[in-house]
Amino acid sequence: MARNSLHFIRAILESSPLLAKEMVQITADRIDLKNRFTIACVPATLKSVRGFASPVSVMDEVGVWYQEAESANPDYEIYRALSPGQIQFPIGRSSPSAPRGTRPGSSSSTSSGHGRLQVPEHGSAEQYTEALVVNGPTAVMDNPMVTREFLTKERRRDERAFEREFLARFQDSISGFLPSSLVELARDQQVYERPYDSRWTYYPAIDPAFRRDAFAFTIMHNENGTIVQDVVRRFVGDPDNPVNPMTVIDQIAPLIDKYHTSLVYSDQYQLESFGQLLRIKGITIVPVTFTAKSKAQLYGNLQQLFLQRKIRLLDDYETLRELKSLERTLTEGGQVSIAALAGCMTTWPRWWPSVRPRPCGVRTRT
Repeated sequence: MARNSLHFIRAILESSPLLAKEMVQITADRIDLKNRFTIACVPATLKSVRGFASPVSVMDEVGVWYQEAESANPDYEIYRALSPGQIQFPIGRSSPSAPRGTRPGSSSSTSSGHGRLQVPEHGSAEQYTEALVVNGPTAVMDNPMVTREFLTKERRRDERAFEREFLARFQDSISGFLPSSLVELARDQQVYERPYDSRWTYYPAIDPAFRRDAFAFTIMHNENGTIVQDVVRRFVGDPDNPVNPMTVIDQIAPLIDKYHTSLVYSDQYQLESFGQLLRIKGITIVPVTFTAKSKAQLYGNLQQLFLQRKIRLLDDYETLRELKSLERTLTEGGQVSIAALAGCMTTWPRWWPSVRPRPCGVRTRT
C-alpha cells in the first residue's frame, strides 16, 4: 500500500509540467527532487520511520493503526519515532474509528475520512493554535467522481459505516448490537417449548461451560427460511460447584432423541472430552470451529435474521436478555468485537412469572 501511494504521488508530479522537471530520480520506494528533498513512502512500522529528517510526515489511515501497547507497532510509538526528525508539525489523514488512541489526543486534533487532516499529538489546544486542521466529509473533500447516487447506496447499506467512512464522524467505542425492539419482535410470547414436527429437520447445539459461564443447549429448525427455536436449557455452575457434564448429558440426551436426531453441534472447546461422553449415549458431536473471522460472519448473519424478521425465539427471559446485552465494541486495534456484557444474571425479575430457577443450577420453564 505504501508503494501504491507513491504511484499516485508520482502521477500528480508528472501531471504538472513545472513539477515534472523537479524530479531527479525515481525508484520503487522514493522520489528524489532537485531541491534535495525526497518523497518516500514506507510501511507504518517503528523501524521504517526511524532516521529520517522529515519536515512533514503524512500518516495515512491512522484511525485503524494498532493502538494497544502489546502490539509490535502501536501508533503512539511510531509517532514517537518520527518526532525527533520533525521540524514542522506532522499531518495525519484517516477515516475516524473509535475516539481513542493518537488521533483524538487533544481537543484541537480531529480525524476524518477522505480529506480531514489532523495534528496527532497529545496536549492542550493552546499548543496548536496555528496548526492546520481540515474537516470535511467525502462529498466536500474528494473528487467529483463520488456521486450522490453512490453515497445514497452506501448509506442504505450500513448507516454506521457511512457515518464513519463518508461523513467523517467518530463512532462510539461501545454500542448495542441488536435493538431491543427487534429482539422483542422475534419472541413468541408464552411459547416455552415447541413440540416435534416430522416436517422439519432439527439441529441441536451446545456451548459447554462448567464454572463461570452458563452451559447452554438449544434445538432449532429451519422453517421455509425462518430460523425457529424449539428448546432451550441452561446449566449454571460456579468455581466451587462446577456443572457435572454427566448431569447435563442425562438431561439433553432425551431431548435430542425426542427430536429424532443423533447429532449435536458445538464449538472447538471441550470437544474431545465432552464428545467421548456423548458417544456413550449414541450422540455424535459435530465441531464448528470458531475464529475471529467466522464469529464475525455468524454475528452478521444473526443480525440479518433479526432485521429481516426471519427468526422466532422462545419466550425465555435469559436468552432475550443476553441478546439485548450484546455489545459492538471498536477495539483499540481498529477491529470490531461483539460480545455480551461481563457477568451474568443469577435471578429473574418477579414480573416474569413463568421462570423459576431450580436449586440444582438447571434453569428451565415450569
